[in-house]
Amino acid sequence: MKELEPFRSNYIFRDLDTYFALGRRSHLRYALISKSLSYTRLNARGPEPIQYLEYAKADLADGSRKGAINALSHAKRAIHLMIDKFMNAFELNKLYKRSSFPKKLVLFRQLDVFPTLMIENLNSSRNLMEHKYVDVPHNEVVKLTEIAEMFLLMTYPYFKGIVKGVYVGIERDDRCFEWILDTGTVSVYNVEAPTFVTSSLGRVHYNITSKHKSTIIEKVVITKANLENWLPYLDLFVYCTKMAVIKLPTPEERGHGPYMHEHTHYY
Repeated sequence: MKELEPFRSNYIFRDLDTYFALGRRSHLRYALISKSLSYTRLNARGPEPIQYLEYAKADLADGSRKGAINALSHAKRAIHLMIDKFMNAFELNKLYKRSSFPKKLVLFRQLDVFPTLMIENLNSSRNLMEHKYVDVPHNEVVKLTEIAEMFLLMTYPYFKGIVKGVYVGIERDDRCFEWILDTGTVSVYNVEAPTFVTSSLGRVHYNITSKHKSTIIEKVVITKANLENWLPYLDLFVYCTKMAVIKLPTPEERGHGPYMHEHTHYY
């Protein structure tokens, strides 16, 4: 697919990115980020997740039972706050506001946001301590605090580019679509983008901007009753967010090169 090589730095392609077209994304040909949300702070009303982690480390420093108890609670707060901010970023916070922490993790597994098993281990230890009044050994709390730190290091970069809009190509359809997540609703647009290259995957549109005419063809309101309707859309937003984290900036993304699109950041 030599004709697609100039687009590889910005686009995600079926067959070229092997993990892309799996599961709920199996009907997609390509994806291109159109809008993203960047956070400068995660918790404007109180401590950041990383600050709770620092509190946990400070509590561990004295080696006491009291320190271990406090440290485990702070490590738990760091992770729970991060999870809640993810829910907020993908506009799920109101829907799952009263849901238990394990139920939130079930949703995160469905969306494949990040590994959840290690978080469950920490949460189980905290529950033993807080609800069963069982001591958790100091060295075990050290390990759990390290798990919290690894989790924060893994997830903080996501918040530099939470994907809220994506241009997509769909199997056996040469049109260009845009999926946008806003105020608890996914809107699907048909974008009349005239510039494209023909490939074995079908048409791949480029040089797309907001000036191109677009027609809304579907709206999906995010509710618990229609989970299977909106999961495929959020699945793509999450996947593109993860890919944006691990990809280095390119000349095209910095505003150079012929294959550009309009990429809007909301702050």
